[in-house]
Amino acid sequence: MSQIFVLNPEYILRNDINRVILTSKEGGITTFIHPLQAMIISFFDQPIEYLSNLNRISHFLHLPLNEIEGFVTKLTNNSEKIWIGEGKNASHYPENVLINLPSNYLKQGYYFKDFMIDGKKVDLVSRRFQIPIETILMINTLCYTDCTYCYADRRNKFDLKIPFERMAEIIVEAKELKFRKFDTSGGEFFLYKNWENLLSFLISNGFNPTIPAKIPLSNQQVSKLKDFGLKEIQISLDSINAEILSSTLNVSKSYWKQINETIHELEKAKIHFRVNTIVTRYNASYNEIVRLVEYLLGFEYFNDISIGCVGYTHYKSALHNATIMPNKEEVELVFSHLHEKFDNNEKVTISELTFFKDNFRMSHDSFFKKALCSGNFQGFIILPDGKVTICEELYWHPRFIIGDLTKQSIMEVWNSDKAKDLVYLNKNSIRAESPCHNCDWFDACHQDGGKCWREIIKSYGDQNWDFPDPRCPYAPEPINKIYVG
Repeated sequence: MSQIFVLNPEYILRNDINRVILTSKEGGITTFIHPLQAMIISFFDQPIEYLSNLNRISHFLHLPLNEIEGFVTKLTNNSEKIWIGEGKNASHYPENVLINLPSNYLKQGYYFKDFMIDGKKVDLVSRRFQIPIETILMINTLCYTDCTYCYADRRNKFDLKIPFERMAEIIVEAKELKFRKFDTSGGEFFLYKNWENLLSFLISNGFNPTIPAKIPLSNQQVSKLKDFGLKEIQISLDSINAEILSSTLNVSKSYWKQINETIHELEKAKIHFRVNTIVTRYNASYNEIVRLVEYLLGFEYFNDISIGCVGYTHYKSALHNATIMPNKEEVELVFSHLHEKFDNNEKVTISELTFFKDNFRMSHDSFFKKALCSGNFQGFIILPDGKVTICEELYWHPRFIIGDLTKQSIMEVWNSDKAKDLVYLNKNSIRAESPCHNCDWFDACHQDGGKCWREIIKSYGDQNWDFPDPRCPYAPEPINKIYVG
């Protein structure tokens, strides 16, 4: 019986100048692979009978059939992550790279010559992408609500200042660079005066962003989303209690009725939606969150909900932060019960509680094994005035502005001295009062994306950007009380 295997549609291949990137469409999985391996995998873009495909690879690449089959077999329905290769030429492959042909398979259009790279220049070690792969456009700093737990810098309030013609050029360049994502954040997308043209242009260029929204949408707006072909929208919703929403978002008590109508309109239009929920002192109740989840589970086009605990907000006062953050025992109890009830429900994601004091100053091994930051390594943030930063929560902090897309191309920003200086940070730029100044692990920590600049700023203030990540075993006590007590 003939068999057909194809590249898992959840993964994409992309030439990164001196290596090939194998990554998931939504991020999270990224590995650098040798161009020859990428060329072999690219042949599985088409549904061709297995043995015929192996012979085709052997013919075009002039490789022995047994060597090709030995490599391919390791990646066929592999149930675990595996390493292939040795030393600096080793690649870490995720699960199920090549799978049995799905019924709805669509080929990606790969061609093996797209991955031909000079073998002498191959680099499978450097973590920073040669070409960025994703971006988020902060559409504006305007909001429909005034959330008590808002983490945003609201000192600059304006709509998107990048002329639409220039915005279109940026989107086209991202398409030509084979970006996997061009997402948006706010502010509020639907308060942008030109949102219809922007969304239509993004979708026509192959980008289908998940738009976050807190504003109630009319029937006409939902119909336009349907006509444009939007696949998914994200609703920020913390409760179905009108009183709680009114007090925490500073909106009228009719807000819940309007959001409820919006969700029903999305359901009627068959537009998928997901929900993001923040637990604060005001809604830190197991029953409150359960009512919200069970309400959402009643909708066919509800995709999933992500439930997380409010964090310290750098742009609010210490007193304000203290009033919105739940106490440790309270939030632990709520999340524990939520895990018991929903852990087996794939539509409910309960974020790990990381805002406790014992999550700071990790052990050395834990610190260097934690998830790494992708800012300025894989992508960047476009601010509403065209300035480019590495993290949306750093906003206009001058140390992290790496370019300006009203004056530069994407690649000019990515290869700017300011961008590279942050990756290859020199100890001489670190003040003597920072523990990083004389740290033996300085290079390993910085050049692998080991620091979270956002957490540093939140913990120690804008002026102490050069301090350690508060999770570092050598970090001093945070100046600000950033953890739940």
